[in-house]
Amino acid sequence: MTYWYYEDEDEDDEDDDFFEDDEDVEDEDDDDVYDDYEEDDDSEWLRSAAVPVDPSEINVMFDDIYGYDNIKTALQRIVDMANSPEKYTRLGVRMPYGVMLYGDPGVGKTMMAKAMMHDMNRPVYVLRKVQADNAFLKLIGAVFEAAAENAPSVILLDDLDKFPAAYGSMNEFSAVQAGIDSVKDKEVLVVATVNNMDVLPNALCRHGRFDRKIEVPLPSIEDAAVIISRYLVGKKVARDVNMKAVAKLLDGYTCAALDSILNDAGMFAGFEGKDEICMADIVRAVLADIYDIDSTSALPLEGKARTAYHEAGHVAAAMLLNPGSVAIASVRGKPREKHGFMETIDSDGESYEDTCLSIITALAGRAATEIKYSSPDMGSSDDVYRASRMCDTLVEDVCIKGLSYITREYESDSDNSRNARNVQQTGMLEDFYNNSKKLLRSNWALVEMLACALTEKETLICDDLDAIYADYVSGKGVKENMIPAGSGKAAQAPYGPVNS
Repeated sequence: MTYWYYEDEDEDDEDDDFFEDDEDVEDEDDDDVYDDYEEDDDSEWLRSAAVPVDPSEINVMFDDIYGYDNIKTALQRIVDMANSPEKYTRLGVRMPYGVMLYGDPGVGKTMMAKAMMHDMNRPVYVLRKVQADNAFLKLIGAVFEAAAENAPSVILLDDLDKFPAAYGSMNEFSAVQAGIDSVKDKEVLVVATVNNMDVLPNALCRHGRFDRKIEVPLPSIEDAAVIISRYLVGKKVARDVNMKAVAKLLDGYTCAALDSILNDAGMFAGFEGKDEICMADIVRAVLADIYDIDSTSALPLEGKARTAYHEAGHVAAAMLLNPGSVAIASVRGKPREKHGFMETIDSDGESYEDTCLSIITALAGRAATEIKYSSPDMGSSDDVYRASRMCDTLVEDVCIKGLSYITREYESDSDNSRNARNVQQTGMLEDFYNNSKKLLRSNWALVEMLACALTEKETLICDDLDAIYADYVSGKGVKENMIPAGSGKAAQAPYGPVNS
């Protein structure tokens, strides 16, 4: 989702280039590392610890995974290759040496890996970082040795990125590399789940070790709607619960988060003695879990009205420029914050037009407040900063004002160059702001309708907002100079001069 009002993006200053070289620099010592942990006085304990799991005992199947059809198909293809090898050997095709599932925590990577292993009918060896560092290094070698002796088999390296004892440590990764190389001709499939790819050395991730790397993204809105409907099975749900609306509310969150929030909604309903979970309970759970907002405390009317116009400006601009894009808007803010928020559904668009619409929407809260109250909006500093950063990108990186304004990290920047860029960026920001005010003035009735509804209900979700917009378009609101939905006029709103 895109969040308008305050910065919610954490900048990661860690050195992502710790492992810079794509070459197998570490490969020379791999055999030595593996041998160090192959022979040990604890060999009997290691063999008892490296006990396989019977695939019939794995109670996860592909039917238990909702959505993610493309990923399930890719994994089922590997399962078919393991179960019917003759179909592929006649084509000269071999099994992948390794399969890596990577993505955010909570998206279901381990569940997908288990479903694949359930269908492969091979003994499964599971490696997780639960032992002390030295014992774990020894266990890595023992597991690969046991898997080779009991081939065909599968090794699951669960949360592979958490194997090292400390950031930058290569011992565990080197042991895994040596293990993979030692079983390449033994019909052992290595499957890994990874949360953070950046900590893995390139030599471990390369083809020939992990031939298939499959990203497991956050669920799409369509997948989320299916997941939510399945999570609600067995729960008493009111008829007013719209799965697609709930999916929009939870756009950008993991499957685990969806389950937790829906469970909290049931807790709210149960505490109040309700017989069903209604949409209001889900919205309340979203406010509490995602935004840390208590929806029961009273808000002062004067501050609520001003905040309502600010958020109505954001919502009106977003709906006029991209109808149906707003997931939720509220006059309630996080603890110790006086202002509300609006979230839009993220799109995959990264075009110049998309950026322009984002800037206009970011500035629309300030524009609406100043139009209504004829005074500066003291709660718009983060919005202005966000819009300014996008203008900086357009001038310095995209060079829409000319190639002479590009910034080069390897060259010193003169005062004249910086001043010239600042003039262009500031002028562009001013143009966008004027266009934002022009857009809202031309559709002020919509802003008033939204502000009134926000003042009354405090929080509006996509169904509420879409109904208000439909009323505005159909004539139940004042239509003077409005931009009808789907007319294309909104998308052609002036963005300011492109060239100097």
